[in-house]
Amino acid sequence: MREKKDNYPGNTSTRQKDKIIKFVKKVLPFLGLLIFIYLVADIGLDKIVSAFLSLSPIYIVIVAILTIPRIIIRNIAWQMILKQQRMHIDFVTSLKIFLIGYFYAT
Repeated sequence: MREKKDNYPGNTSTRQKDKIIKFVKKVLPFLGLLIFIYLVADIGLDKIVSAFLSLSPIYIVIVAILTIPRIIIRNIAWQMILKQQRMHIDFVTSLKIFLIGYFYAT
């Protein structure tokens, strides 16, 4: 008798890999949260807060001045790539998408 073949390329091994990837994508955020909670508990919330409060406001302003144009320039670069691919997404929407990716990448 012939085995039943699915239309799924790679059959069993590919499906198993997909299941593993799906599981890892569900577990990793919780693992990150657990590591964050452990670090806060180990270091102490008071030390973390005092470290942020000891930052000079001028440094925060400098970071904002350097980061905001960088994000806008990167979005303009994405707009140029999208235009080459004949995809039309307005600047604000692509900026939102870029910021979501920026958030998850950091």
